[in-house]
Amino acid sequence: MLGGLVASTDDPAERAAALTEGRALLEAGSACHNHLLFAEEAIEGCLAAGELDAALAAADALEAHTAAEPVALVAFHVARARTLVARKRSGPSPELAARLAELAAKAGRLGLLREARALAALAGTPASGEAFRASTREAP
Repeated sequence: MLGGLVASTDDPAERAAALTEGRALLEAGSACHNHLLFAEEAIEGCLAAGELDAALAAADALEAHTAAEPVALVAFHVARARTLVARKRSGPSPELAARLAELAAKAGRLGLLREARALAALAGTPASGEAFRASTREAP
C-alpha cells in the first residue's frame, strides 16, 4: 500500500512520508516479496517525480536485501533503475541505448512485456521479436 502511494501521489511530502514509513516497516522485518513490491513502486514513483537519488536508494536497498541470495527479477529492477537514472541525468547515448536494449531483452525473457516494450522504445529498438516471445523464461 505504501509503495502504491509513493508511485501515485503528486505530493512530494506525502511521497517522502510513505517512503520513510515503508522503509521502516521493511527494516523491522518483512517477507522478501514485500521488499520487492515496495521497491518496484518506490522506484517508479521516484523516477516519475524526478527524485533520482530516492529511486537509486530504493534500488540499493532492494539489492542489499537479496545480496546473500541474488534473484534475477531483483537484479533486473536494480539495473533498470540505475540505467534509467543515468539516462535522465546524462541524456541519451549509444552506451545507454545498448544497456536499455539489453534490459529490454532481459525483461522479455522474464515475462515483463510492459517493461520490455518501454525499454525497447527508449533504446530505439523494435519492441517485438524473439526476446519478447521467449519460450524459455528465467526464474524471477
